[in-house]
Amino acid sequence: MATENHPFAFGQYLRDLRLERGISLETISARTRIGMGNLLAIEREDHQRLPAVVFVVGYLKAYAQAIGAEPGEAIRRYHASRRAYNDTLRTDAVARAPKRRPWFRLCAVLGLLAVATGLSVFGFNRWQRAARPTAPAVSQAPPPAAVARGGSPAGEQTPAPAAAPAEKLSESPPAPVEAAAAPGRPETDPATESVGPLALVALAEEETWLKVISDNQRPVEYLLKPGEKVTLEARRGFNLLIGNAAGLRLTLNGRPVRVPGKSGQVVTLQLP
Repeated sequence: MATENHPFAFGQYLRDLRLERGISLETISARTRIGMGNLLAIEREDHQRLPAVVFVVGYLKAYAQAIGAEPGEAIRRYHASRRAYNDTLRTDAVARAPKRRPWFRLCAVLGLLAVATGLSVFGFNRWQRAARPTAPAVSQAPPPAAVARGGSPAGEQTPAPAAAPAEKLSESPPAPVEAAAAPGRPETDPATESVGPLALVALAEEETWLKVISDNQRPVEYLLKPGEKVTLEARRGFNLLIGNAAGLRLTLNGRPVRVPGKSGQVVTLQLP
């Protein structure tokens, strides 16, 4: 028989006996109440379509009894075929497992590298912060120079050092040395130099006004009519403002003084 060369062929074993005895599969289904799908899966030995082992063992026992075969032989062949099938599944699982390992290992290595890099960067930053020198504390007290110079309490505004007079004198260039006065010739101001007693007489020949400044004092004004006379005294001189140049006759210390100008002309005159 063909099943002798296949000791694990439980389905072929039962089918060969059923065909030898001329029994149809529908008859087996009617006698055993096993569905046609399960009977076909038994004869095809399709483990993926067969139910759990405990149910298959019951189906095989009923199938063998229906065709007059030995149930134990069919069940032994089934267990042997089932073990071979499970071994094949484990082998396939082991064969597929290595394909996942490289990816898993690669991901694990990359994750470890990322963690190590992050820790290194974190540690380096902390080391830089620790090694960085700290800035010295800034004192809030006012500068000693400002306190000593101004002598004012804290918070009061003090003038800038550049505006202090002493500093201006120290920064300014040295003053040029004036030439020494010649011995025997003391310096005198021509405006204040006294030339002696002066006597000025103004006699009006025509109506005129006169403004006189004697020795740089306060000016005095006169309105003279013909024949009126004014006598003035001074030590250094006179400044005259005459409203009618031809209407006034002047004498200084008894000496006549010529008044330039014409009748009605305003002139100035300095004496001596």
